Amino acid sequence: VKKFTDEAHPDIQILFRKTAVPIDFKADPAEAERTSSAIHRYNWLSYNLRPNYLARRLCKLGSYAGEYVKADGFVKSLEERFNP
Repeated sequence: VKKFTDEAHPDIQILFRKTAVPIDFKADPAEAERTSSAIHRYNWLSYNLRPNYLARRLCKLGSYAGEYVKADGFVKSLEERFNP
């Protein structure tokens, strides 16, 4: 298992590798509890209102707004350049 992102990243990126299950495998109840706790740590609102996540989303939305504002001028400049 390789983790490519930290917990603050909005997209979890993990690579799993298939292996044989050991014959003497025993599930750790504490690990199951930690996993369940992590899954249920946030609800929709608390997840989306995390300060780091919210700041990244606002920056991204700002970049989308900038692209929208600049798009018309960009297209016009391309038209002028390629259609003299």
